[in-house]
Amino acid sequence: PTPAGTPLLSEAERKVAELAARGQTNREIGRRLYITVSTVEQHLTRVYRKLNVRKRTELPAELSRLNDSEDSHDVTREAEGTSTRTSDGATAGY
Repeated sequence: PTPAGTPLLSEAERKVAELAARGQTNREIGRRLYITVSTVEQHLTRVYRKLNVRKRTELPAELSRLNDSEDSHDVTREAEGTSTRTSDGATAGY
């Protein structure tokens, strides 16, 4: 479990996972994100472990579930008054 407000995946892990879920190869992901294939593999290993995924084909469903879960947590935080609108209109959770 992660502390409230802390995303399960890092930004880098999420980017790699989303590209993999769209069918890009590790080499294509590396080129697009300017990282090595080894780094792509390391990110995916952590993503698989965190999402309890065994196969690349399971990524789209798990990412969708994760996004739905995070969206519901955002709504809950807003309802509890633990988020604040910033001067540019964005929502910042505290």
